Amino acid sequence: MPQIIIQISITFIVLVSAVYFIWLVMFSIPYWPSDKKFIKNLIDNLRQEKVFKIAEFGAGDGRVAFELCKNGYKVDAYEINPIFSIFMRLYKIFMGEKKIKIYNENFLKSRIDYSQYQAIVLYLNPKLMGILEQKLFEKMPINSIIISNTFKFPNKTAEKVIDKMLLYRVKRN
Repeated sequence: MPQIIIQISITFIVLVSAVYFIWLVMFSIPYWPSDKKFIKNLIDNLRQEKVFKIAEFGAGDGRVAFELCKNGYKVDAYEINPIFSIFMRLYKIFMGEKKIKIYNENFLKSRIDYSQYQAIVLYLNPKLMGILEQKLFEKMPINSIIISNTFKFPNKTAEKVIDKMLLYRVKRN
């Protein structure tokens, strides 16, 4: 009996790894979690702003989104990878977190009402940053903030840079 459990476990791990590898090849968006220093800088800076509701694009395993919820923010977490979305949903159930909504969808193709957010948090590759730049700076409310982990927008200058955290403010000319 224990040998069957071990075989099933190994098969499951291999299948999950294979699905993840195929996903990586198809979308070229590798998973790399945000570190504790980024999350601390993020929360410290959000406390200085009038922010109540946040969207996180590329939420991964949800560590940033859940930490934001623990600090009192309502969060909409968007993640295209179904494995991570399932993981976040399970974590949400086990932790009893009510301030987070999880969307397993492509935020580039979704009809998102950007006016409901005072902040958006991103950890996306440079190609996606370029694709999103115009949309975010046109549709986000004036004075809202966009915070990126590591990667810059190609045509915007960050208002504040702390370690890997880049904070942009939405302004209109």
